[in-house]
Order: sequence, then structure tokens, then C-alpha cells
Amino acid sequence: HLRKLSDIGPEANAALAAVGLTDKALGRTELLSHGDRRLLEIATALAGKPRLLLLDEPMAGLGRDESLGMSTLL
Repeated sequence: HLRKLSDIGPEANAALAAVGLTDKALGRTELLSHGDRRLLEIATALAGKPRLLLLDEPMAGLGRDESLGMSTLL
């Protein structure tokens, strides 16, 4: 179980910061909302520093506010 952000590593920290999930970095994944889980999926992909990121329906199942947030992020 992670106890502090330094346990995560710089790449993961940067990816979580990019999607706005730094404040939830030490939490349990199963407790995240659906929208936050989608953001975590993107953070996971970004942590690998891809040159190209292909997303298949990244806003599927998101509400209006979450979709707007995802659109802004992308």
C-alpha cells in the first residue's frame, strides 16, 4: 500500500498531475468515480510517454460535466 507520493515515481506523478488526479494518488482505485477511472486510464497511457495516443470513445459513460472536463483535457 502506498503511503506517500514519493512511493509512486516521477513518471506516474507527472501523468496523474496531467489529468488532475494527484490528490487521489494514494487512494484505492475501486473507490474512484467512473469519470476518475477514465482519467486514470489516460494517465496510465501517458505514463508510458507515447508518441501517439489512440483513444476509443474516451467519454463513453461520462456525464455532461465529466465530458466537458475530458474534452478540455484532450
